[in-house]
Amino acid sequence: MLLLNRGQASTEFLVVIIFLMLIFISVFAVYSKNRSELVHSSLYLDAKTECYLISNMINRVMAGGKDLVETGSFHNAKVFGDMRGVEVYFEKGYVYCKFSTSNVTNLTHKTFDLSGDYRVFNDGENVVFKKQ
Repeated sequence: MLLLNRGQASTEFLVVIIFLMLIFISVFAVYSKNRSELVHSSLYLDAKTECYLISNMINRVMAGGKDLVETGSFHNAKVFGDMRGVEVYFEKGYVYCKFSTSNVTNLTHKTFDLSGDYRVFNDGENVVFKKQ
């Protein structure tokens, strides 16, 4: 009779442990999914911020005239001077922003990648990105 009671207690204990593990796994799965979405949103917002910084800098330098010079550090971006746009890449895609002038160059091309430190100035006709 004592053996039967011990066996039943062990079985009930295992059922409780399995039930608690299932709850823990479910909570962890929801947490992990939310954390992944949060990281993606953070990367997206960082890329969008950099995109707006670049497009606003282009607009400021163009409007400021020949004497205005700014500097900036950019990563994983591409400028499309003829299309008046900037793409900034992040882990799962890219964001796109517009600016107001098509006179943007890196002294050789109107479409170019940005990665590193740049001096941005107005040469009287174009907004020029020159790597430092």
